[in-house]
Amino acid sequence: MLTFNAYRSFLGCLIASLVVALPPTMSSASQLFDASADFDPAHNPSSINGGTYSYGYTNTLGGPFSLLPGTFTNGPLAGYSYPSLPDTAPNVYKNTSDDPFLLLGTIHFEPHQLMLHPGNGGEYAVLRFTAPVTGTYSYDATFNAAGGATTDVHVLINSINLATAGINVNGGGSTADLSSPSILLSAGDTIDFAVGYGNGSFLFDSTGLFANVAMVPEPSTMVLLAVGVVGIAGFAARRRARR
Repeated sequence: MLTFNAYRSFLGCLIASLVVALPPTMSSASQLFDASADFDPAHNPSSINGGTYSYGYTNTLGGPFSLLPGTFTNGPLAGYSYPSLPDTAPNVYKNTSDDPFLLLGTIHFEPHQLMLHPGNGGEYAVLRFTAPVTGTYSYDATFNAAGGATTDVHVLINSINLATAGINVNGGGSTADLSSPSILLSAGDTIDFAVGYGNGSFLFDSTGLFANVAMVPEPSTMVLLAVGVVGIAGFAARRRARR
């Protein structure tokens, strides 16, 4: 008869073998949704990587979200606009080039950088992520002034403002990191990365955004089952040892 220590050693090896043998569909690896890599200038919402990103605006912070109705290109820049509003803003767009790009002599775009520009009427430019499944997620969000931007930047969960910073206004500098280590989302919940016009003027307010959302790895069901087996076997071995 196996002793308790022998049971523990055997089942420890079993757990290790189950973890190694997990097929890709049952692994606990995280999935990354990179806003720049998943940017789709031809489809809104995006058709890339499950279509989790969409490009739009709200008239007020946390207000109803609408997709931007127009598209535009300007050299390597491509994205979405509101053609009937002044300067067609708000905008959500990207430098699609592998090289930096300078617009109007003052607005600097890093390679593959996203930009959000608010509207003249106080509209917020919004990049929206929609959770494809229920789970724990983390997000990275770094905003920066592309030129002389003076904007307010935000991260909202289900239209509730969770984090705010100023870009060259309200005591803020030229960059703002509003990342979060983890948050529980249900399928269909949203994370909005929003940019407003800060000091009341929307001119030269293009604000860069580096953002991604990741599913936080969770234990595999098979591994949890194996751990439970260890507990049951250990309990049985201890009962035998007491007899």
